[in-house]
Parts: sequence; C-alpha cells; structure tokens
Amino acid sequence: MKKLKLSIILILVALLISWLCFRFYRAYQPQPIRLQGQIQAQQYSISSKVPGRIEQVLVRKGDQVKKSQLIFTLYSPEITAKLDQAIAGQKAAGAMAKEAEKGARTQEIQASKDQWLKAKSATELMEKTYQRINNLYKDGVIAEQKSDEANTSAPCSKIYRECCISNVSVNSRRRS
Repeated sequence: MKKLKLSIILILVALLISWLCFRFYRAYQPQPIRLQGQIQAQQYSISSKVPGRIEQVLVRKGDQVKKSQLIFTLYSPEITAKLDQAIAGQKAAGAMAKEAEKGARTQEIQASKDQWLKAKSATELMEKTYQRINNLYKDGVIAEQKSDEANTSAPCSKIYRECCISNVSVNSRRRS
C-alpha cells in the first residue's frame, strides 16, 4: 500500500514539474506583434510577365487583397500583334493549301520546301535561344521579361514550321 501511495505521489510530482516547465517555456517565447493601420506609399511596384498598359484597376483603397487575386488588367498591343500575326500565318497557309489542291507547279513545290527549310532552321535556332535564355534566367542573369518573350516566341515558330510541313506535303501529293 505504501508503494502505491509513493508511486502516485511521484507521478503527481512529475506531472506538476512537467506542467511548470511547459508554462515557463511558453512564457519566454516571443509574442507576435499585431499591428492595425494603413500603409501609405508614394509609389507602388507591381509587375507583370508581359508588357502592356493598365486597362482596368479592380481594387480600391482599403480593399482587402488575397493571394492570387486579380488586381488589374493589361492591354498589350505587342501580344495582340503576335496573335494577329499567327492568325494571318494560319490563313496564308490555308490559302496556299487551297492553291496546292488545284495542282502545284514545280516552282511552287520548291518554294514550299525552301520555306519549310527556313522555318525548320528558325525553329531550331529559337529552341536553342529559348534554352539559353531559360538557363540564364534560372541563373538570375536576365530578367523574367526576356524569359517570357522567348517562351512566347518558341511555340509560334513551331506552329509556323508545322504549317510549312503541311504545305510541302500537300504540294508534293498534288504534283504526283
């Protein structure tokens, strides 16, 4: 019976010491500082991955902004021009395909092959350039803007090459 009482007392003392140690540990931990107020600044530094002009601001003074919330929209004539250029290239390829369906001349076949070779070389160069720029960006040597420009141009050159390949194959089939 004495051993039971002694073991209960030891357990209670151990629990009391553990609780006191925990409380001292918590008491000496730095407390977070909570501030409430408003930030005033003369200039805001906000950037985007593409160049352009601010078209619409979607937040106002005092609004709570969350992570990944859309703050503004951009109008980018450069990207619109690249999209128009890609669409025009697609239409030109379609027109060339229609012409090829009528029957291609030897000169047209050779011109299509030359255009394809040119597009192939341009695509290979663009892929190498993209890899170089991407490596430089990863090393922190160039700005993210240059990386984004290379990332945008690479798919365009691949699409152009594919259009040229289809033109060559259509012209060659129509001739034979």
